[in-house]
Amino acid sequence: MKFREIRNYSNGIIELDNKTLSDQLEQFIVEHEEYLKYLKKPRVINLFDKHQFKSLHRTLDGRMKSLVNDGDKNRKQSNPLEIDEIKFVLNSPAVAVDNPKGLMRRVWIWLTLLCCLRGGDAKRLKASWLKELDDGGMWLELPKEKNHAGGIKDPYAESGNSLIPPDVPGNIYTPIADIQKYLSKRPNNVDDDYFFVAINTPKKVYHGDWYLTSKLGKESHDTMMHNICKDAKLDFKGRCITNHSMRSTGIHNLVELGVTLDEQMIFSQHKTIAGVSAYQHQSLKRKRNNVSLLIPVEEAEPNSHIALKDSTANYINNGFSDLLSSKFSEAKIDDELETIDNKFKAKDNKSKAAVAVQGPY
Repeated sequence: MKFREIRNYSNGIIELDNKTLSDQLEQFIVEHEEYLKYLKKPRVINLFDKHQFKSLHRTLDGRMKSLVNDGDKNRKQSNPLEIDEIKFVLNSPAVAVDNPKGLMRRVWIWLTLLCCLRGGDAKRLKASWLKELDDGGMWLELPKEKNHAGGIKDPYAESGNSLIPPDVPGNIYTPIADIQKYLSKRPNNVDDDYFFVAINTPKKVYHGDWYLTSKLGKESHDTMMHNICKDAKLDFKGRCITNHSMRSTGIHNLVELGVTLDEQMIFSQHKTIAGVSAYQHQSLKRKRNNVSLLIPVEEAEPNSHIALKDSTANYINNGFSDLLSSKFSEAKIDDELETIDNKFKAKDNKSKAAVAVQGPY
């Protein structure tokens, strides 16, 4: 017999509240561990097929309606930054490398952006996980969390590796140099080898001892990116900027730059297309460009009616700005206007000649 029938559960699943449903599922898992082995070898199925999973869809529909009726709102999704906004922040005194706070913030941006770190990864980061490469770049190996062995939240959880390329000569943005400077200022005997550490007292900082041997506090970590953008005076009104925004920023901007989905998944270390697709936010510029692709384009012939019309319209719309620029003399202006006038006269004479040949109607 079915589990719910044996337990004399008379109410339908759709009618259950969240706690009762959770209790029944928990009891089923405890009493029927033999079914858990099937979860270790997942197969690809389309749960959105309402014809194959009618009962599931009814249950999901009921739960979603219940959440809406209860006024439960989804947590705001972290918004990404555009490349120009990243440059704006990096150019701000808030992340200058001549002081301990600014240097730490700058390095935090580089690691979370280039290594596509999740919101809490920077908090557990260890200095020994970052290795220098022979080509001048760096390699970050982020072990799987001990308390996250790949459960229901992420059955594919595993350690992740990220590559930071060497600095480009002549480029003012130098991730490797910034990280190396931070490591040179960071004490070697840090507790548990945490990468990000607390800032020393002003007196100690003045004498060159920028950082303490204790790890950076939870509050400083949790509000890092929000405070960076705020202190940099970046306008992010109406957007939710969190530490996770940097992961979203990396994936989003790769999409904008035309990087393929497969390469995005390698960068973000997602194992499914659905996982990486959730981070794809189209910018207004990209949306506009995509729609522009649907507009036919054809160059008008030089002496056609369309070309003459467009040429005249350009002069009118631009207020003759092109003609009145310093590279045009008064004689040039007269020549241009005379050319336009002659074109219209020639077209008018041609039309009259055609009428004369045809004769009266």
